[in-house]
Amino acid sequence: MRIAPGFGIALLALPWVWQTALAYDSADSIRCNGSLVNIGDTVEDLLQACGEPLQRNENQWVYEPGDGSFVQTVGVGNGKVMFIRVEQK
Repeated sequence: MRIAPGFGIALLALPWVWQTALAYDSADSIRCNGSLVNIGDTVEDLLQACGEPLQRNENQWVYEPGDGSFVQTVGVGNGKVMFIRVEQK
């Protein structure tokens, strides 16, 4: 049996892909101070609900709500919330 070129490399990458997939989860909303901000809401809505982020990296804003056991990265573009990613610390 012959293996297609590049297939072996893909198999070697599987553990890394699996680990990366488990490192964070996407979310449809972020809760700050009792308010809910959803994908598609404006950056103004996000700032009003969550305040200034801990960190701004280009189009990604980082929030660390609650007890600090996880980080929420909010992608912003064109004045809107584009994605929300939740990562455990």
